[in-house]
Amino acid sequence: PIADALLVVQERFFNAYVPVRDKVYKNLIAGSPAGVSAKEWADISNPALNSIVGVRDAAISSGATHLIDRASAAQQALVIDLILMAAALILTIAVHFISRHRVSVPLTRIAETLRHLTDGKFDLELPRTTRKDEIGAICEALAVFRDQGLRVKEIERERVEFEERSAQEQKAAMHKLADEFEAAIGQIVNSVSAASTD
Repeated sequence: PIADALLVVQERFFNAYVPVRDKVYKNLIAGSPAGVSAKEWADISNPALNSIVGVRDAAISSGATHLIDRASAAQQALVIDLILMAAALILTIAVHFISRHRVSVPLTRIAETLRHLTDGKFDLELPRTTRKDEIGAICEALAVFRDQGLRVKEIERERVEFEERSAQEQKAAMHKLADEFEAAIGQIVNSVSAASTD
């Protein structure tokens, strides 16, 4: 539009008006009549001056069109950005819940189980999993740790029972030995006493 308006200015102002204007100036400077009637002057000058105003109007129109296009593009970009931001937010929330379900919750249960195992509570139910990842490996290690703890506890119980049984057997053996010794001494005393009375 601006290029078309400039072509109109070239045609009406510079090609049609300027030569007539220069001719009128020359005639008036020379003291001659203008050589153009007032109607002719108006018919030439008004379209020429209006063509210059047309450049302004074309520039304003072009600028307004450009602004409307830029505003529309900005609005589209804003809508796309909002959609992408909403998608990112939804994806973030989904990742949070998935990671919480797949990682955080099992790790919390594993930590609680470890606290119980370190307190010596081996008769608890372990978190069950069929997972073949790190969480599954940790649960398998917990099962081995619990089983070893139960085995150590059983061995300790057997050792205590063995020591108590051994102590009772030793005590019984000492009583028996003492009884036998007392009986033997009693027999010797009786034999010596019987021999001294004869």
